[in-house]
Formats: sequence, C-alpha cells, structure tokens
Amino acid sequence: MRQKILLLLFVLLPLVVNAEVINGIHYDLHFLYNSDDSTYYPEATVISNPNNKYSGNICIPESVICNGHTYTVTGIDDAFIGCEDLITVTLPNSIRYIYSSFKDCTNLTSINIPNSVTLIYPETFKNCI
Repeated sequence: MRQKILLLLFVLLPLVVNAEVINGIHYDLHFLYNSDDSTYYPEATVISNPNNKYSGNICIPESVICNGHTYTVTGIDDAFIGCEDLITVTLPNSIRYIYSSFKDCTNLTSINIPNSVTLIYPETFKNCI
C-alpha cells in the first residue's frame, strides 16, 4: 500500500508544481486547495532566474496563463536576490507575501508594495540602498 501511495505521489507531483518562464519572468505554478468549497485555485509565485539575473524595470502581472489555466500571482519568493542591475519593480495587488526577494539589489530605486501584502520577510531589503 505504501509503495502505491509513493508511486502515485511521484506521478502526480509534476502536475501539481510546475516551473515556467512567461514573458522573461520565472514562476512556480501550483494549485492551492480550498477546503471551504473543495476546489483548487491556480496560483503562481515569482522565483529566481537560474540562468542569469533580472535587470532594469520589472512589472509583475496580476496573473499569468499557462496550458489553459490562469494563475493568480500571489507571492515573490527569493526572486531578485543579488540582482544588482534591477532598478524598479511594480507589483500587482494580488501579491500577498515577499520572501527575501530584494536582498543585495544595490541599484533598486523604486518598488511599490501594494496593500494586499501581509507578510514581508525581515531580510527582504538587506543591503539595498
């Protein structure tokens, strides 16, 4: 029984979490289960770019579309750490949390933080100007 459950998890895991690049921004795409109404909601988290650093002016959209699903962008997770050439970031009202995302962004001059953000990790802006 345990082997069947593990096998099922390994088969389903790629369907639950998916990393995608959409318009030059890297996202973790996943489905969040809401037990109140027993439905799954597609959500996206902005993540780091493993091949190089983000730079210039970045505008994060409120949602992204992938494989026929519209994912609401709800978080920024370590996405911009060490992006020395990042200048401005615009965040949508759908963002709820920011984890360490702007640490060591020494040229960051502007970022809007919408009222929807309820959690900012303490080191999010460490070593910024």
